[in-house]
Amino acid sequence: MPGNIPWDKLVHFGMFFFLSAVSMIDYYRMHGGNPHTLRWICWGFLVPVLYGGVIELLQKYFFALRSAEWGDWIADILGSLTATVLIIIFFRKRRSYGKNISL
Repeated sequence: MPGNIPWDKLVHFGMFFFLSAVSMIDYYRMHGGNPHTLRWICWGFLVPVLYGGVIELLQKYFFALRSAEWGDWIADILGSLTATVLIIIFFRKRRSYGKNISL
């Protein structure tokens, strides 16, 4: 494994993967397993992505001891996108198999 892996980007990816996955699963359960797809995607993808962007902007303009790294935001976006795609695939397969897959 190369020694120059940007570990902080992997942490950002993982945190936003988890945030999106948990948000989508919670939204799914709150709506009885039948969420409105666009709202579901907004809640699971857009809200975390906007949150990550706001955090980077706050670091750039309001916190002197912090610096914004747009690579962090890209890692946030990729983590949220990956979770969103996997959760949608999981629940579509779950529905097609008659809900035999449990969480």
